[in-house]
Amino acid sequence: MPAHSAGRSARAFAMALVMLMVLASAMSARAQISYPYPVQDACITNGTVYAMAKWNDKIYLGGEFTYVGPDTGHGARINVVDGALAGSLPKVDGIIYAVVSDGAGGWVIGGSFKHVGGVSRSNIAHIKSDGTLDPSWSHGADASVRCLLKVGTIVFAGGDFQGIGGGAHSRVAALKLADGTATSWSPVANDTVWALAFANSTLFMGGEFTLVHGQTRKHLAAVNTSDGAPLSGWIADTSSTVKALAISGSTLYFGGEFTQVRGTTRNRLAAVGASNAALASWNPDCGAWGVESMAVGDGKIYVAGSFGSVGGQSRVCLAALNMTDGKAISTWKADTDSGSIHSIELYGSRLLVAGRFSTIGGKTRNRLASLDAETGAVLDWDPNPDADAWDVAPYGSAVYVGGEFISVTGKWRKNFAALDSYGRRLLDWAPSMNYGVNVMAVSGSTLYAGGNFSSIDNKSTRVGLAAFDLNSGALKSLDAKVDGRVDSMLLSGTTLYLAGTFHNVDSQARNHIAAINKDTGALVAAFNPNADNNVKCLALSGSTLFAGGEFHNIGGLARQHLAAVSAGTGAALGGWQADADSVVWGVAAYGSYLYAGGSFKNITNASATAVARNFLARLALSSGAAQAWNPAPNVDIRAMALDGSTLYIGGLFWTVAGQSRPRLASFDLATGNLTGFNPRPSYYIDALAVGGHMLMAGGDYDLLDTEFHPNVNLFVTRSGVGSGWERME
Repeated sequence: MPAHSAGRSARAFAMALVMLMVLASAMSARAQISYPYPVQDACITNGTVYAMAKWNDKIYLGGEFTYVGPDTGHGARINVVDGALAGSLPKVDGIIYAVVSDGAGGWVIGGSFKHVGGVSRSNIAHIKSDGTLDPSWSHGADASVRCLLKVGTIVFAGGDFQGIGGGAHSRVAALKLADGTATSWSPVANDTVWALAFANSTLFMGGEFTLVHGQTRKHLAAVNTSDGAPLSGWIADTSSTVKALAISGSTLYFGGEFTQVRGTTRNRLAAVGASNAALASWNPDCGAWGVESMAVGDGKIYVAGSFGSVGGQSRVCLAALNMTDGKAISTWKADTDSGSIHSIELYGSRLLVAGRFSTIGGKTRNRLASLDAETGAVLDWDPNPDADAWDVAPYGSAVYVGGEFISVTGKWRKNFAALDSYGRRLLDWAPSMNYGVNVMAVSGSTLYAGGNFSSIDNKSTRVGLAAFDLNSGALKSLDAKVDGRVDSMLLSGTTLYLAGTFHNVDSQARNHIAAINKDTGALVAAFNPNADNNVKCLALSGSTLFAGGEFHNIGGLARQHLAAVSAGTGAALGGWQADADSVVWGVAAYGSYLYAGGSFKNITNASATAVARNFLARLALSSGAAQAWNPAPNVDIRAMALDGSTLYIGGLFWTVAGQSRPRLASFDLATGNLTGFNPRPSYYIDALAVGGHMLMAGGDYDLLDTEFHPNVNLFVTRSGVGSGWERME
């Protein structure tokens, strides 16, 4: 064999061996995966998700929300040029009020939060340049941090706290950038500090305080950075809160809610000598309601807040003023529609703007914008957060943004959204429902949506029920003319069962429960259980339809909250009785049993014998008799979903079968045992759905355990879903 052929064969053998080793390692890793596990980086909504469905490679969400986007938490790193996300960062679970660059590609963040990246961090944290949480910054603050300022190797912090960085410091402190520990410097303010500025070994403070270091300083003070003592003779008391500071040369500019400075009228903006507090003649006379941020530019001072006029001209929330006379620059105008601007930051030729607005300079920009600092022209940058942005801190090619939002770079969606099969990408198809979507079901390529909506895309009337062709996205002609909310649906052959608050379907009386032809919407005339109150849930076993809800009579018989009726006629089955003493929210049939969950504590059979069953019961399908199985969650169950032999339950509970299982749990029905599944959402689960080896959990919550991921989560329930569903660490 030629030498080069032998070498090629050896290399091929070596490569094959390496591939086998990699494959074996991957198979071993997969074998160790514990199902179900949450899909990482899935999209979130800004409101409650009540309904979910899966079809082919797409996921559909319904509920009461207006926005869907990436799960960024309350802070995000954004490209300063195009507004795209610049990599993921540890998610923050509460409001970020203040951000400052650490000068090395990372940021210090302050606000009102408890966790960063699932790790305990109280109100202040340091995110390093590599995007990881700094483990050394672990001391936290005992109340909100409102402002941050970096000076050399020190980060000054102001806010509501009385303890920070491991020491007692009232409302203002100096923290070491290296580890977040507080120095001994401690001016001690008696109320909130909102703004900080530094010049010539002096720290200037603005806020709500009236005492600093035991001396009277009303809302504005200058303190020595060596010992924290107020500068002797430096007094520039104001009549109300100071929220913004900016220094240019020997002048300190400040803004807020005051109307007097040193006893002289100055409406919300003023300037004093930085060294002596002498009141300057600069007097822009800002209108109500106040100034929240300032930035000094080339011959200009930019001011932002919630005012409607300043510098002698109409200016809404943002203006550029002449630094000498305080007049508004006539050629510079970038009004917002309303609301307020919380922060502005000058970065090269750009003025970055954060706040609560939906237009600026005549262009749509939600809560974040970038302007040409010289002209005020709005640039293309449009990160589009779902809620208020409070602060921005640029460094290099990126800017860290913090605020009340939970997502940026997402899109507006009215109560309905479509995602890719991974849940990580929002799709373009977006029917707009004027009110909430409560339930979804799929048959073939048709998606049925039920809820309390009455129109779609502001033009098509569909009350309570709509059907969409999933291939084209078109609204189908089916119109059952439901006159109330649809809370539950169940498909069986050509029949679609409906349950909810309605009283008429297809112009005929049907109280709370009905059946229609799934293709035409025509009422199934023979089926009429005529419930006397709302029906919340449905399950089918053979020719028997099980219904749970708030009713006391259904199918012609007295039945309390739970009943079995003929799937053909709706007549209650006389031999089946399992009266619950409160609302039944979910039912599921498996094997020989019906599983019921809700707000009840007792189940009563036909012989009027009450059996204690707290919130969850296993009942005989044939008779309704309560079985011995009794996991006894400690609070309500609001949702149930069956996936093979696994029963998922969601609600408000926090223990099940004596074990900690906050709000979401599952049972192996083959054994009746509680599984190890324990994702620990922070608040209630209101919707569960399964499909395509996935569990979808929706509700009103912020966290899974300590990791921020609100309102909707997707879980892979078992193997076999393909490479796109592999766990992303």
